Amino acid sequence: MAITFDSASSSSCDYRSGGSWSHTVGVGANRYLFVLFMGYCSGSLPLTITSASYNGKSGTKLYSYGQAGSGTFEIWCIPDPPIGTANIVYTTSGSPSLSMSGVSYFGVEQSDNPFYTAQQDIGSGTSASVTSLEGGADFVLAFASWGSDAASITPDAGQNERVENINRPPNRGVWASDESNDDKAGITLSSSAYYILWAAVLKGATSGQSACFSGGAMAIF
Repeated sequence: MAITFDSASSSSCDYRSGGSWSHTVGVGANRYLFVLFMGYCSGSLPLTITSASYNGKSGTKLYSYGQAGSGTFEIWCIPDPPIGTANIVYTTSGSPSLSMSGVSYFGVEQSDNPFYTAQQDIGSGTSASVTSLEGGADFVLAFASWGSDAASITPDAGQNERVENINRPPNRGVWASDESNDDKAGITLSSSAYYILWAAVLKGATSGQSACFSGGAMAIF
C-alpha cells in the first residue's frame, strides 16, 4: 500500500497554556497523524508541549528542540487516529505563542516511531536541505517552522505544499509538504533566519515499502 496524503489542519494561539483545534481523518488503512508545534515563551527555560492527543487518543513526542527565552519546535506522532472530525488537544509547560498544524496520511507503519535514523541541520540563512536519507527514496514528507522576519517558506521543486500556517506577531509558522520518489527535501525562506532542519525516512505499512520523511524547523532564537 502506497503512502498517501489525507488532510491538514492549522491553528494558532497567543500566550495560553493549552487548547485545541479541529482536524478531520478520512477513511483509509494504516492511518497516521503528525502534529507540529512552533512556539515562543519568554523565561529562563524553553517551553515544552506536555501532551497532545486526537479524539482522546494520546500522542508520543518524537522530536523537540528549543532554547530558553526563544523558540521551540516539536513533532508529535499519533498512530491509528480515529476516523472522523475531532479535536487535537494539547497542553504546555508555560503560556506560549504557538503556531500548530496536524497532517494525516494513509499507509504508514503503525508504531510510535515509524522512522529510520534521523538527520538534523541547525544554522541560519535563507535555505536548508537534507540529502541521502537512510532507508532509500520513495515518499518525502517535509515539515518546517520559522520565525522573526521570514514571512514565508518556498519548497524545492517537486514538493507538494500541504499547509502554511503563520502566527503574527511574532511571525512564526509551521509548514508541510510531500513528494514522491526522492530521498531529500529543501526549503527557501523569504528572508534570513535561524533554522532547524530535521529529517528521517518514514516506514510504509506493508513489507518492503519505505518512504522518505523530511521534517524541518525554522526557529528564531
